[in-house]
Amino acid sequence: MKRYVMMLRNRSFASLFIAMNLNTISQTFANVSIVWLLYHATNEPLLVALSGGVMMIPALISGTLLGGLIYPVK
Repeated sequence: MKRYVMMLRNRSFASLFIAMNLNTISQTFANVSIVWLLYHATNEPLLVALSGGVMMIPALISGTLLGGLIYPVK
């Protein structure tokens, strides 16, 4: 636990840590808002499910492609 406290005392790391967490929270709110707005406008659970799947496509593609470039198999 002491190591984590020491890392958070580093101003640069603490700023990055806070910024990344705020970004994650805001992205989550945006995703929930899009899904809620779509359901409210259409009342179609199928469209809500499809929108959730479509929102994951960029992460799946970039994670798969960039993961191989960042960590090449030796």
